[in-house]
Amino acid sequence: WVRGTTAYTTTWGTRSATGRGNAIKIWDVATNTPALVDSLIVASAGTLGDVQVSDDGTLLVAAIESNPNGGLAVYQLDTPRSARLLARTTGGEMQYGVHTAEVARVNGVLYAFCAIDPANGVPSRLVIVSLANPASPTIVASLQIGSPYIHDVFVRDGLLFTAEWNDGLGIWDIGGGGTGGTVAVPKRISRTPTVGGKVHHMWWF
Repeated sequence: WVRGTTAYTTTWGTRSATGRGNAIKIWDVATNTPALVDSLIVASAGTLGDVQVSDDGTLLVAAIESNPNGGLAVYQLDTPRSARLLARTTGGEMQYGVHTAEVARVNGVLYAFCAIDPANGVPSRLVIVSLANPASPTIVASLQIGSPYIHDVFVRDGLLFTAEWNDGLGIWDIGGGGTGGTVAVPKRISRTPTVGGKVHHMWWF
């Protein structure tokens, strides 16, 4: 994720004898040669998902994919390169691993839309977390969707798009689709299977 001249990356699993999957790395990308300026170590994480900065630049949110220590890490960005931990969720529906967490604002409220990995006979889910109080993230909705998993989501103008892998591309009303759906009670507008399945991600241009 890039904001201004600062970029944020996460690590996934162990790629070498010294590699770790629990680091958020902060980079200076003001020039053609990125320079590492800091790292954040996420406790009890063996693998991280994606990372995103909120639209106002105040929060950094990372998905934690480790099972059974999955969840979210929410940081306050005092400056783009100075982060302090506000919340680290554990247990509950996100413990099996958050693969991706799309941070988006709906009707003025910031949310994390979390794609939860299936595990131990528990099906994949989309868990929507309110970040209205970032120090105390609160689950506002949980939907069992995706076969065998949900991979990514995209949010724009009160619509939620879901990459439901072999079940196709889903579109949900969460406040902008005219069906009365809300973030707490999404209403499905459509689901479109694709040839061969494996819907990974989508973007609305």
